[in-house]
Amino acid sequence: MAESTLSEDRKVSPARGASRVPRPGRPSEWKALRFNLSYRNRSREILVLAPYPEFAKEGTGAAPDETVLLNALDPASEAFTRKTCLKRAKSTELETFFSEMERCLRAKIPEATALRLVSPLCTTPYFRGVISGLRFLIERHGLKLGEAMELFPSAFDDVVVALVRAGETTGNQATIFQRLSKRAASTRGIALKFVAALTSPGITAAITGVSMIVINFAVLPNLEKNFQAVRVGDGTLPFQTQIMIDASRFMRNFPFLWAFPVVCAAGLIFYWREFFTTRAVQRLTVRLPIVGEAYRCIIMARALDALALLNAEGVPMERCYQLAAKVAGQYEYHDYFLAVLSQITRGRKPYSAFLMERHRIGPEGADIAARMEAASLTGDISESMRVTSGIMAESAEARLESLPKVLGPLVSISCAVVIGIIVMGLFSPTFKLMIDSLKGGGFSGGK
Repeated sequence: MAESTLSEDRKVSPARGASRVPRPGRPSEWKALRFNLSYRNRSREILVLAPYPEFAKEGTGAAPDETVLLNALDPASEAFTRKTCLKRAKSTELETFFSEMERCLRAKIPEATALRLVSPLCTTPYFRGVISGLRFLIERHGLKLGEAMELFPSAFDDVVVALVRAGETTGNQATIFQRLSKRAASTRGIALKFVAALTSPGITAAITGVSMIVINFAVLPNLEKNFQAVRVGDGTLPFQTQIMIDASRFMRNFPFLWAFPVVCAAGLIFYWREFFTTRAVQRLTVRLPIVGEAYRCIIMARALDALALLNAEGVPMERCYQLAAKVAGQYEYHDYFLAVLSQITRGRKPYSAFLMERHRIGPEGADIAARMEAASLTGDISESMRVTSGIMAESAEARLESLPKVLGPLVSISCAVVIGIIVMGLFSPTFKLMIDSLKGGGFSGGK
């Protein structure tokens, strides 16, 4: 395999102890590198967003018999590629990573070798760079896998890192990765159900919006002249038609108003994390009918699942609840888990702590408190949390499955109302012409 040639400007110095380990930095600062992988008469290009450029080739997933050459990008293309690349791990990549690592570790394959076997399965430049970075930190600097993963927070959250490091201590890493794979699959399944629930109503609303734009800019301007011909009788147009024409003229005179919702939608797509981290939006979201109920169940499912996994692996109690609060991702539930932790540190039993703080969240608070009390009698709190998490996940899925049944009719009715108003505005002049003609004797035998 031919060695790729890289510039030396960002080469990392050799390891001189753990304190000398180079930090990968922010993903937006990583270098975008394009490699050409060739075998016989076939070749393919692989893009890597590399935290450690001199080790980027290790993330290409090249087969042993493939030749790897670096195809340098010009500075402008490199900067554009680096800025536009996805800089978070996809749920499918994480699920594949966890499941393949579990399979390799269960077969007693060393971590570095396991990462090499996983690298061909990466689908994004960012995660290829993460894999190359993990290999660099393990092979060159002697870090453990959990320590290396901790340096990539955009790919592995605190719960994953805590579980992997706990597995390294107890020696059951394969089991940890198996559980993480199931956790990632469950999260992805719920996300897909949510997207599926919104797809059909969203398409209907989008088609209606596009139709409104076409009617406003292409149809109504041509019909205005025809509408002038029906100013008979009292010399006015029907009220609904006049309103429609005035609104059309206003929108044509200020076309940027049509761009406003498009810009808002684009901003929501690119900055949705910042948008949903505001307290007002978080508070509103959990209180919406159906969607809010499903969201509350999702929050509790993922927080309790993390709590169960961490507790089962012997992670210190305080750290367990702090990570569960962080995983919740909603400020009210974050405060809820921290308040439960505060109650426990003051000497209360877990079920009593959950009971005392149940008022902080929705109706799920009382249910969780009751389950924690039952768990205190059986002595298996982690299992009770895991079961409760599963119940919450099933409840969330049931609500998401019912969402299209509610949103579909609402969107259809809204679209029908809009279309009905347009049709009424278009045909009202014709009916007015007929009525005014009859009143004026227009159909009285030619008189």
